[in-house]
Amino acid sequence: MRLFRWHYRWRFKILPAIRKSKVLFIHIPKTGGTSIWRALHGKFPVQHYTYKEWEGILGDLSEYTVVAVRRDDTERLLSAQEYMMSDRVHSLLHFYPSNHFVDFEQCDIVLAFNNLEQECLDKLGLRIGHLNSSAS
Repeated sequence: MRLFRWHYRWRFKILPAIRKSKVLFIHIPKTGGTSIWRALHGKFPVQHYTYKEWEGILGDLSEYTVVAVRRDDTERLLSAQEYMMSDRVHSLLHFYPSNHFVDFEQCDIVLAFNNLEQECLDKLGLRIGHLNSSAS
């Protein structure tokens, strides 16, 4: 039943919201993306899909505003390590480099991790809070 609810919400709530807003957030793990994803889509589980995977789901992405967060990969790796040590990480995706998910040249908006809250407000009109925390 839980899988059915997840699939139902994904298919009939999240995908239509993305198609309607024309804003596609490429969530690279350990970049503050959970806060952005939840501001856009509520408490629905975060998706770490690559640009190519989103193309397979949505088709031509040229009609979407593609957004991603840039964070230094070394900082991301250290944060992922801390996250893993807390027994919360369930996927090796947290350790993949940013370019596994998206080439930043494919993005219309690239947000800087070190000024994320202000950039979300300025560039997307989103107020975000910090949801996932690790020591790094």
